[in-house]
Amino acid sequence: TIRANVKNAGTLPAAGYSVQFFKDANGDARAEPGEQFAVVAGSILVPTDSAALSGTHPALTAGEHRFIAAILYPQDANPANDTASTLVTAGAEKRALVINEIMFDPLPGQNEWIEFFHRGPVPIDIVRWKFSDRPTASGVNAFSISNNSYRVQPGDFVVVAAESTILSLFPHLSSPSASTHLFILNRSGGFGFNNDGDDIVLRDATGGAIDSVSYSPSWHHPDVTDTKGRSLERINPHLDSKDPRNWSTTPVIAGGTPGRQNSIHTTGLPSAASISINPNPFSPDGDGFEDFCAIKYNLPLTTSLVRITIFDVKGRLIRTLAHAELSGPQGEIVWDGFDDGRQRARIGPYIVLIEAIDSQGGTVATTKAVVVVATRL
Repeated sequence: TIRANVKNAGTLPAAGYSVQFFKDANGDARAEPGEQFAVVAGSILVPTDSAALSGTHPALTAGEHRFIAAILYPQDANPANDTASTLVTAGAEKRALVINEIMFDPLPGQNEWIEFFHRGPVPIDIVRWKFSDRPTASGVNAFSISNNSYRVQPGDFVVVAAESTILSLFPHLSSPSASTHLFILNRSGGFGFNNDGDDIVLRDATGGAIDSVSYSPSWHHPDVTDTKGRSLERINPHLDSKDPRNWSTTPVIAGGTPGRQNSIHTTGLPSAASISINPNPFSPDGDGFEDFCAIKYNLPLTTSLVRITIFDVKGRLIRTLAHAELSGPQGEIVWDGFDDGRQRARIGPYIVLIEAIDSQGGTVATTKAVVVVATRL
């Protein structure tokens, strides 16, 4: 509800006036006909008397909104003081924007970054939104994402980096898509995220806490011995932010997926492993037609080490495509039709075996399929 206080500053009674209420949709601070949402008629005002008139606007999305009230009174000899405006800051729903990926222990020459994901149903203006780390004796380090109006749509990613060095590892951020928003703070000291664990709190323009995480390096996958330069990815943005089971190590070689869906993202795991191969058969004869096959797999695990091997029909190992490589619940690898000795496989069927293993080599899940090496007729 927006209320306007109207005063008769003249010498004669005022009757037949009304107050028009506008929401400044285009940000030009002017009342325009297409922005009007209410007109309220006023009662007679004698000189020096006042009245309060109110207009009701539908629910606001998160962010700043300017409202304008203008008196409509043709007899007014001094219309210069017939307009007033106010700025309203609306808070966001809890966990509308969530912490989705954290780089707290970057490689040498790199810097920290953090990614947020908009999981809510309506657009959000993130002007004056901030995130902070764990309070210390010297206070709290708070970092503003944007000091200007900036609208984020549902499903969008917001990446905040301490420095532009993030572009050297993730060049796709140099020309981000419409769903990716990059903010570089140019802070050589980074965010100050602690390598031994820290608290991160995201707050909207009203100061309300929207999401928070108390991460620990123990959230990394236990079978990854060196996690430096690898981000922590959230498995499902709709599950609890503070649940360690909802986080794990990125399997991506570059060290993360800023501005893109997390590599370990899943809304539900399959009950068993599965595999698909395309094209099948394929003909690795170098003629440029179906020389390779793509092996896609699904695993009933958020993260695991995978071993992908190929056997001939007599059970002899001819090619190892992956050995104890970190993977998310889905993955894809290409076979060029050659064995480990770089000899082209003979025409015939082969067995593709995919195993999810632990650090001791124990098998957690397995699946296999037949692929046929052919020749073009």
